[in-house]
Amino acid sequence: DWDNWINSIYEQYQWKSTKRSSPLIWRELLERGGRGTLVGNLDDFQEYAQCYYGTILDHFMTNSSALFRLIAEENIQQYTKDIEFKNQYIEQTLNPYYVCIIGAHHPCAYELFPNLFSTELFPNRDICLRLTTNDSSKLSYLQAMAMEIEDLACKQFCNIEISLQNNEKFYKNMDFIIIIDDYFFEGKQKYFNTLLNEKIKLNKTYDEANLFDDERPPFQPEKMTYDLKKAFNYYQILANQIQSNIKATCQILIACSNSTMIATQAFIKTIKSIPTNNILGLARTIENQAKARIGKKLNADIK
Repeated sequence: DWDNWINSIYEQYQWKSTKRSSPLIWRELLERGGRGTLVGNLDDFQEYAQCYYGTILDHFMTNSSALFRLIAEENIQQYTKDIEFKNQYIEQTLNPYYVCIIGAHHPCAYELFPNLFSTELFPNRDICLRLTTNDSSKLSYLQAMAMEIEDLACKQFCNIEISLQNNEKFYKNMDFIIIIDDYFFEGKQKYFNTLLNEKIKLNKTYDEANLFDDERPPFQPEKMTYDLKKAFNYYQILANQIQSNIKATCQILIACSNSTMIATQAFIKTIKSIPTNNILGLARTIENQAKARIGKKLNADIK
């Protein structure tokens, strides 16, 4: 039966190979619709063959280690070639555009991603996103954010990586850098939390004294101090880390809320490897704050 069956199969598929000695492998392949892979390792194969053929294959199995080793080496070589071919295909077909967000632990970063991956902002681009933070304790937060970005399954999204922002090699080949790392952000958070606690304590004291609102003295907190020199040095160090591997065509957008102007000045003075007009400070927040203060002093009606 085996000889007749294998001869008919060879005639049907016009095969010329003379290797017809393994009923097990041939039947396994043909039952799956043609050439395929027998699932399992060598031990599984031997156990499977033993169930079918018993002691007939004992001598073959004990003297076939060299053959199986050769097959394994051929499989590894073929697997390596397939991986290299896939990588070459990806490199030839992708149009990567590297975008880095510095200070991605900032709350506003979460709102950037839907717009960042829109086709209107970077049309016909495969975006490779990089997220950095200056706080190692925030890396787990960035990892969770990276998982959510992958779940978005945006058409233009290619891949995402995270790192601490002092990793100079991380900025290599960047096309667009967004800096939202506000030097004064944590200080402002602590300042406002302190004011809130003081206000709560004062109100509790006034309530215990049974004072009415008009009897309570106005709350006059201390103004927050901004160390501009430290902020400038901070952004100067960051600029030095970036420029060591930056592309000549890279564009940098700085939107650091209160420290935007300081950061922009530090970057323009430090980074000399790209044109100055490629560094842009987004001062809209500061402009709006200034307009609000002027309007308040002029008693302008905002309604």
